[in-house]
Amino acid sequence: MIRISKTHWAIVYLIAFILAFSAAIIVHSFFFDIYRVSSSSMENTVYSGDRVLVLKLNCDIMPNWSLKEGAYFSLGQIKSSTRFRNKVNDIRGNQYQNDSFNFKYSDIVVYKLTRGDENFFIKRVIALPGDSLSIEESEVFINGDLYTHPKNLKFKYQAFVASWDMLQNAINDSRLSHLRKHLVSIRNQESFLASRIDLELIQTLPCIDSIRRISENRKLGVRSSFHKDLDWSIDFFGPIKIPHRGCKIQINEVTLKIYRSLISTCEGIEIKQENGTFQIDGDIVTEYTFKNNYYFLLGDNRYMSVDSRYIGLIPEEMIIGSAKRILFSAYNGKIQYDRFFRKIY
Repeated sequence: MIRISKTHWAIVYLIAFILAFSAAIIVHSFFFDIYRVSSSSMENTVYSGDRVLVLKLNCDIMPNWSLKEGAYFSLGQIKSSTRFRNKVNDIRGNQYQNDSFNFKYSDIVVYKLTRGDENFFIKRVIALPGDSLSIEESEVFINGDLYTHPKNLKFKYQAFVASWDMLQNAINDSRLSHLRKHLVSIRNQESFLASRIDLELIQTLPCIDSIRRISENRKLGVRSSFHKDLDWSIDFFGPIKIPHRGCKIQINEVTLKIYRSLISTCEGIEIKQENGTFQIDGDIVTEYTFKNNYYFLLGDNRYMSVDSRYIGLIPEEMIIGSAKRILFSAYNGKIQYDRFFRKIY
């Protein structure tokens, strides 16, 4: 009979623990992470208080614990090579829109603005590198085609009602109490933000006379990375070409109003205008070739979101990964059990 000493078992357990811990670190560093959302910019798809599972595709080594839109529980992120990303794409069945791009239309992604930024954000991919985008009366067009919005996207509506008090009471007594914070009353014309699902419920309220969708000409203001002379607004935006790696543009006064901030901030190139010419490092240039792929991102809560309309296009290398599932939800301070493990669309 062979007797195994306690010391031997201790070594076996220690090795097993080390292997399991190492496997967990590898999966955590290369493939998945968990974020806590603390912004309303993606309502009604993702709520403040949701913990979302993110499939990583672009990662940098950096421990982060305090985030603007979500607490980031990570021991670190590892920069993945192109070969590694392509391998991940093969494993997932080549479901991306383009082999050279990591993300597809309508993906909900977590990203940062700069390499050293400790704040992370969550938005939806609207346009891919190489696309042409415009927004007309709040409708998004990609390469001339109308973009199909997710059902949870919020638009702005104006309702004509018999009485403000009747509307308030009707909303309080229905499943629409979350709309109260967005209601604005002007002479019995109630302005509110609502998804298509919300709108169907609102139309059943007896106090509603009529409802119409409205757009805003509110300018993007000083927070926008685009030049003020473009006169773009949150519902009237573009057209703009989303650059891809190797994409060339002619340099002129119009293109500089659109891309100068992007080229300076994300590509590290300063274009100067002197004596009627455009110069890079003292050399006269007439065109510029982009080094990176870029994406146009928007929040589903379109009027409560600081997104690509304000902060500009997002470089692919700044996008950490795609949010796939809600693991836990505590919206409005209450645990939302019906949202546990819900897939994100």
